[in-house]
Amino acid sequence: MGMAFRILLTVIVLGFFGSLNAKEYGITGLDSISTPYSGLFDSDEILQLTLKGNMRKPLHDKSQKPKFYPLTLSYQAEDDSEKSLTVEVKARGNFRRLRGNCTYAPLMLKF
Repeated sequence: MGMAFRILLTVIVLGFFGSLNAKEYGITGLDSISTPYSGLFDSDEILQLTLKGNMRKPLHDKSQKPKFYPLTLSYQAEDDSEKSLTVEVKARGNFRRLRGNCTYAPLMLKF
């Protein structure tokens, strides 16, 4: 198979599967699944988040393979109640993780 044929086949397959819609094909019950994260990203509005815990460990982890540290993520729900989730956080990046380049390293959150 030539490269052009492989690319064309990939585009066709992605186009088909990309057009699938669960409601269109009668797949139901997905909306009723409840997780601790349900509703967290349902809106495009700006979401105020708070991370609580020992931030020194993830921010000062300068190793080549930084590990995840547990923190608590809190946010205001639509019904004005405060929701809290346990997440894992680690410093990410190479250049910006170095103290001379950035004051605070970028963080990766694992839900």
